[in-house]
Amino acid sequence: MQTGFVALLDVLGFSSLISSGQGVDSLQRYLGHIEEALTDQAVRAETDYVVFSDSIVLTTRQDSEDAFKAIVLGCSRVLALLLAHEIPLRGAVAHGSFLRSPNAAGIFVAGKAIIDAYQLEVAQDWVGIMIAPSVVKRISNLAERCSLNSSPNMNEWLKEAYEHLSWAPFLQPCAHIPFHASEGLYDGFAIVPMTGETQPPMLRDNLIKTMENLKWLKSLAPNPSAQSKYDRSLQWLYQIQEKWRIVAILEQEMKDEKKT
Repeated sequence: MQTGFVALLDVLGFSSLISSGQGVDSLQRYLGHIEEALTDQAVRAETDYVVFSDSIVLTTRQDSEDAFKAIVLGCSRVLALLLAHEIPLRGAVAHGSFLRSPNAAGIFVAGKAIIDAYQLEVAQDWVGIMIAPSVVKRISNLAERCSLNSSPNMNEWLKEAYEHLSWAPFLQPCAHIPFHASEGLYDGFAIVPMTGETQPPMLRDNLIKTMENLKWLKSLAPNPSAQSKYDRSLQWLYQIQEKWRIVAILEQEMKDEKKT
């Protein structure tokens, strides 16, 4: 057994993907998108992954903050890229013990952290990836590290945003992670879908594109219940996009002041 971080991601509507009429081609594209998302050097250096049908499991090789950052970035890139290709995900990132044992016949992955991530994944009722309490316990001051809180002092707001660029683009607090009706809303953290950029204008534009992808998928949903999953994600991402929009404006104003 080892201790580290585990992400369990589930493709929503996977049966529609494989029955779309394009068969094997759809599955090959699906795998290709995952491989593309996880080729980032920082992600590859710290994580391994395995795909089984509609489930994607990422595990870290170490129990460290760098490993956590890598799995968050990997999840962020997978979520953004698959949404861009009309493939929505739901998942969770957990911390704890697990066993990952590759051999000639395949890869075996199991353990407490896997169960933790699975239970949280199936409990959610939106399109998104949440952070388990086990991770919040392991990574201290998580709220402070990814803070994008507004400030009356514009210079202070911009300064804080730049201090948190290694965390904030990919991970944000979410006070209303929707669980199924009997459980209500969860106040925690969730992964922001991004392709890896860390400059405010690009972060703003990236989120706008992702929101457009979510709106398109919502329009294809078969019923109001399915559509509501996208609405919940859109509401949260709009708030984050608005913060990066303001940070981008402040950044441009500061550049313009230096020119004069």
